[in-house]
Amino acid sequence: MIAFTVEDLTDLIAILEQRPEWRERLRQILLTKGLLELPQLVDRISPAVDLLVQEVEENRWWQREVIEWQREVTKWMVEMNRWRDRVDNDLAYLKGSDRERYCRDKSPRFVQWDSEKWSQPNCRSN
Repeated sequence: MIAFTVEDLTDLIAILEQRPEWRERLRQILLTKGLLELPQLVDRISPAVDLLVQEVEENRWWQREVIEWQREVTKWMVEMNRWRDRVDNDLAYLKGSDRERYCRDKSPRFVQWDSEKWSQPNCRSN
């Protein structure tokens, strides 16, 4: 065994740099079992972390795709609503025109004399 004296932390560091086996033994004494096993744990979980990073990147790509798809669907829905409104308006116009034609063609049957005015009941009754 070699005799040595340690006056301060600098002396201890110098000795540990000269004697790596002492440095390793001091690590085993000072660090907990969990801290000593940390490098092996990092080695074990590193591939899983790499895989997670890759999956996150893929999910970001899919998220961008879904957002773009949502924009397209929203545009399509706006156009479909405009089209439906036009069809609804056209249908209402045609129903009104058809009802007017029906009433005009059948008016002699529906027109009734009222002492004050001519009246035309709802043509749908017959």
